[in-house]
Amino acid sequence: MEKMIYTQDPIYLKFLNEISDEKFSEDELPVFDIKSKYSEMLEAYYEIVVQRMSDQLPMMISFFMLKETAQLLSIDMLSLLDGANIVYQRLANYIPMVILLFILKEAAVMLRAHAMDLRDGADVVKLLVEDTEAGQKRADLHQRMERLRLAQERISIYL
Repeated sequence: MEKMIYTQDPIYLKFLNEISDEKFSEDELPVFDIKSKYSEMLEAYYEIVVQRMSDQLPMMISFFMLKETAQLLSIDMLSLLDGANIVYQRLANYIPMVILLFILKEAAVMLRAHAMDLRDGADVVKLLVEDTEAGQKRADLHQRMERLRLAQERISIYL
């Protein structure tokens, strides 16, 4: 029977002790092979099955409620997609901020490198002179930013 309805021995013994007049322990498990005890054993297993089913019922109700809520939510989300133009506009508004973020990150990396050189006793005048490569990169980034700003304006016209 235990192979069909798995239960731990202490739980089984607890239910069996409640049903029968005797007190059993895990050491006495081989004694249960007596045919006169079968009805008590089956009743203990039945109690365990009923308890397990009653434990499962609230979870099953919650599952079906969540499933129904998920269906309603998916319908609501599909109706939100009708307002996709708002989403596109907001994304277009974020483009300049993202560009500035990358520019600031790059500037922070360069500033950190120069600050480390200052700490090491480097020549301040030499550090204050802009490197031609850095100046060219800065100019390129400004041009990129301007092109992206123009692209954003053109995109926002169509939205």
